[in-house]
Amino acid sequence: MASEVKLTTLADALRGELIQAGDRRYDDARRIWNGHVAGAVLYPFEETRQVLTRFRDFAHQAPDPLTMYPCFIRLDDGTPVLCLAACYAGPVADGERAVLPLKRMGRPVR
Repeated sequence: MASEVKLTTLADALRGELIQAGDRRYDDARRIWNGHVAGAVLYPFEETRQVLTRFRDFAHQAPDPLTMYPCFIRLDDGTPVLCLAACYAGPVADGERAVLPLKRMGRPVR
């Protein structure tokens, strides 16, 4: 369990309020924020133009709780791939629906 000093230090650093177990709104806060969907979809480097065009179009209509960014990485074997990283901060079911278009922008590597 966190010490009172640590919780006070954390509460002082926040812009909003710190809701803790036992607080009147604790269960509502957990139901809303205690979930997220995060991960990455990898596409062959050769599909970069097509995937980034679709990504750009999707980004204009993506829901606010969805943070996403494209980047280039190399697989363990050195193969370059386009990575679409994403995190949805909200209910898991909503997040799963929100990231679905990212999985359909080309032919994922994995």
